[in-house]
Amino acid sequence: MIQIPLYVATKMSPVKGASPFVPSPEEYARAALRCIGYEARCVPYWRHSVQWFLAFLMPDAALNHWRLQTGIRKRSEMKAQALLGEKECS
Repeated sequence: MIQIPLYVATKMSPVKGASPFVPSPEEYARAALRCIGYEARCVPYWRHSVQWFLAFLMPDAALNHWRLQTGIRKRSEMKAQALLGEKECS
């Protein structure tokens, strides 16, 4: 069985804080446990299922462009936060 998680709000995730589409680790774990044994491939968290469905409808080129732009933006945000953290320590 394959579970397809999207973002989960962990310390390692680039997504911080509450979001309607980003569950806490506890929420995701409950959903993942309920999914075991039903399908070969599943997206356990229901809001991730909505995102997965909408992404599946998009052309691959558009989806890849969106993923790239989102990744670049998140990386820039993380670098900016790191720089702010360094300035606060000085």
